[in-house]
Amino acid sequence: PTTTTISCPSVEGVGCEGFGASAAVGDFDADGMGDLVVGAPSATADGTASGAVFVLPGGDPAGAMALYPAEADEGALIGEGVGVVPTQLESGGRAEVVAGAPGAGKIYVFLCTGLPGDAPGGTERCLEVASGS
Repeated sequence: PTTTTISCPSVEGVGCEGFGASAAVGDFDADGMGDLVVGAPSATADGTASGAVFVLPGGDPAGAMALYPAEADEGALIGEGVGVVPTQLESGGRAEVVAGAPGAGKIYVFLCTGLPGDAPGGTERCLEVASGS
């Protein structure tokens, strides 16, 4: 069988520790193509070892972006598990990125990620947190 290897993409301020711990596919930018989301639960993001999630539009590392909460808990293990939540917008269906953070007892649903179809200007980053505590 033929295999494809995808290495951790270079995203400023985000490390690659644990890249590949989890993966899922969904159409996160509503372009009709599958996008790859990959968890890196040991990654350091903006100086905090909380973990991160990488989104690779169309599976291409060149357009990758990293998602993580601005105020994450050290050792949260964000990206230990990742998933896809389908949503329906006026512009058509798309998916939202969901990431487990078992070290913090939380699940993050990333909204307004900066992917096409998100908040006006595409620069706002917001998320919803569901906590087990």
